[in-house]
Amino acid sequence: MRFIFIDAEKAHFPVAALCRNLQVTRQGYYAFAQRAPSARQANEATLQADVGEIHAGSNKRYGSPRVLMELKRRGLRVGKRRVERAMRSQGLCARPR
Repeated sequence: MRFIFIDAEKAHFPVAALCRNLQVTRQGYYAFAQRAPSARQANEATLQADVGEIHAGSNKRYGSPRVLMELKRRGLRVGKRRVERAMRSQGLCARPR
């Protein structure tokens, strides 16, 4: 979380000052910045895109149960709570009739 904060605020403050105040090393921050996204982050980004696509394709009518069924129909193994979390993070919800 500290490195993410530094990454967000480096346009306003020097990196060295941010690292000193948050008690992390500059080398640690730069190693974080160079690191490629993990497999879990890549899978989560793919799921977010799929959930958004399914929700938009349903004219914003599908909630998490129907999105989950469509993902399973496409052959993806995913849990209900993970779909709910993905929808919530994008601000998606089923539109009432």
